[in-house]
Amino acid sequence: MSSESNKKKISIKPNDDFSDVINEVGLLPYECAKDIFKFVKTDYGLKPTGLFLYGVIQFLTSEGYFSKILHDNAPIIIKDIDNVISKVRLGEIRHKLLEHAMSLEDGLDVQYGDKSVHVPKEKLVELVLQHSQKVVKEDFLQSLPLHDKPILRDDKFQSYFFFLNTIAVVSKAGLNFRNYSDLDYCCIWDGQIIQRNLNYNENEPPCHFRTFIENVTNRDEKRFASVTSAIGYLVHNYINVTDGQAIILYDEEITDIGNPKGGTGKGLFANAISQVCSTVKIDGKKFDTRDKFRYQNIKQSTQVVWLDDVKPSMGFDTFHSALTDGWTIEKKYETQVYIPPVESPKLLICSNSILTRSGTTNIRRQFILEFSNHYSKHLINGTEEPIKEEHGCMFFDDDHWDQTEWDSFFSFVLDCSQFYFKKGLVTYEHINVAKNLLLQNTCEEFVDWLEQKGLKLDERYNTKDMFNHFKLTYFGEDSKLKQVTFSRFIKTYATGASLRYDRKKSNGESYFILSKK
Repeated sequence: MSSESNKKKISIKPNDDFSDVINEVGLLPYECAKDIFKFVKTDYGLKPTGLFLYGVIQFLTSEGYFSKILHDNAPIIIKDIDNVISKVRLGEIRHKLLEHAMSLEDGLDVQYGDKSVHVPKEKLVELVLQHSQKVVKEDFLQSLPLHDKPILRDDKFQSYFFFLNTIAVVSKAGLNFRNYSDLDYCCIWDGQIIQRNLNYNENEPPCHFRTFIENVTNRDEKRFASVTSAIGYLVHNYINVTDGQAIILYDEEITDIGNPKGGTGKGLFANAISQVCSTVKIDGKKFDTRDKFRYQNIKQSTQVVWLDDVKPSMGFDTFHSALTDGWTIEKKYETQVYIPPVESPKLLICSNSILTRSGTTNIRRQFILEFSNHYSKHLINGTEEPIKEEHGCMFFDDDHWDQTEWDSFFSFVLDCSQFYFKKGLVTYEHINVAKNLLLQNTCEEFVDWLEQKGLKLDERYNTKDMFNHFKLTYFGEDSKLKQVTFSRFIKTYATGASLRYDRKKSNGESYFILSKK
């Protein structure tokens, strides 16, 4: 499977093998066809007039081209080679017809009744160039035989990992391997194939990526388990619509609001996922929720959508629909595509700022991981490469990783997959998420005041007194800070800490009480 020359052409319908149109076919008393070309009788013999549509269909079918319907979407044109399918653009079809005409080195000799003609290769090529634009169109190509093989997908109980030399199947019960010859009853997307061989090692040999995960979790067992479960979740190409979650990566270190640091390894983590899953990366800084083409690079075979470095103003509710109702993909000059929830890609978000956490839906749909400053603390001038310096290599680079290291990495990921099937997503008590969110939405002075003051639950606080204490302590009497801003800060703190905020009035005085929900 690793080379084009070894790929066998298949035909789902045995009769669609192009054999019935390679020789002359009579169409009308004055018209015939041969191969993919059409001819008409004249007083001087046979004259080539264009492309023979039935012949074109038969030829393309013999080359593995089919029409496939996915759910309620319009048919798409695909190519099937050894049960591996890929979506095809019209330009590829035109090129295939041109390639076929150019392969007819001796041209075509056509005999129909008492008329005959020899058409040289150059004329055949010209016919394709003249007529393929008129013939190769979406509505015509939808006449190709329907491809009815089901796509092999992960389900609730197991994941499939397609390597060049084997198919690894992971479930709660364990790991086993299958051959590609077992795919006769189904097919897979070309984007699902990991372009490497696998030699699984169950003894967990030393692995740079595993060490990296230990480092970014400060070698805390609970945090390590949480991250490994998230890896298993991301590489499982199946979503239960009732609990689909986005994996969100933050820095553990308290965020400098004006100059977020980063450099903790969030991007390397996402890159690791892309080594195993078909991943589409979207630049979060350029992501515009008003742009209807914002997801245009996502395909039916996409397994993970990686949204990198999102803007602080990004609201998480932007992704509610995708996580619960599936993805609607609009591409320029193409038909809109809908991917249902159970076949939808997982969502991985990397951010230096905390996304919206208010509301039960936002909280329930977010699975948060914090990356320690193990690597970022070495960044001083911005030119340092702490990961390379510590590990002595560049990750996922063939100049630095040999086959043994790749095998160790893939073995670790497969172990993470099995861990997820056994344990599900494993949570831990977050370190600084609430504090970082509070810093983003209030100010450093308020966070410091809050820590010093130590507000207690179920105790009544006079709003004016608390406001004056905060204002005089940090800003002075002449400050233009308003009490309404202070009250908003208190409410923001309560929301982030999952506390109930009650505001009451008594004898003309305003009070607030914080309590458990």
